Amino acid sequence: PNNQIQNISNTMITDKIIWPPAYDPSLADGIVSNELIVKHMTPEELWSYLINISDWDRFSKDVTDAQFIDPSVEDPHLFAKAEFEYSEAGLNLAAHVLECVKPKADRPGRISWEGNIKGKDGAEFSFCQAWLLAMAPDHGTRILTEMSVKGSLATDELLGSFHNINRMWLEGLAEYTLKHLTQTNHPRQPMDGPTR
Repeated sequence: PNNQIQNISNTMITDKIIWPPAYDPSLADGIVSNELIVKHMTPEELWSYLINISDWDRFSKDVTDAQFIDPSVEDPHLFAKAEFEYSEAGLNLAAHVLECVKPKADRPGRISWEGNIKGKDGAEFSFCQAWLLAMAPDHGTRILTEMSVKGSLATDELLGSFHNINRMWLEGLAEYTLKHLTQTNHPRQPMDGPTR
């Protein structure tokens, strides 16, 4: 793996996910947590690619068909209350953004969305996925994503699948951002809200 990327399993967490009460981990039927420290990349540099749903399938082969539910939204970057859908591991997910806070020098970037997942057999369950991009040593970034799942489909097998997908998503985001930073000093920046 690229030496700019380091998987970690045990670190002291100073910046934590802020969960909506309904998705508090103590009430969940399942929790998936993945974390990555990326050296020499700032949260701001990673942020533009994380919130750009048109880039998702370029850095995560398991995430496809991401699009806004409202076809008049032209800017591909997520924003507060945006409604969108995508496919992951053969499941169709429909979600809306709960929180979207761009990272700055004095605060981590935060984005979270909640939604429903429809299984192949028609069964459904709800989830909340939250992301945190915080400063780390060496001008790096700590990327944390957690998923709180509620419903009978939250089996160990499905949660294991989401854990693997999210790990690949984290690594893919870091590699994709690094590739674009070496090609240009100006990653695409989101507009201020949706363009209709």
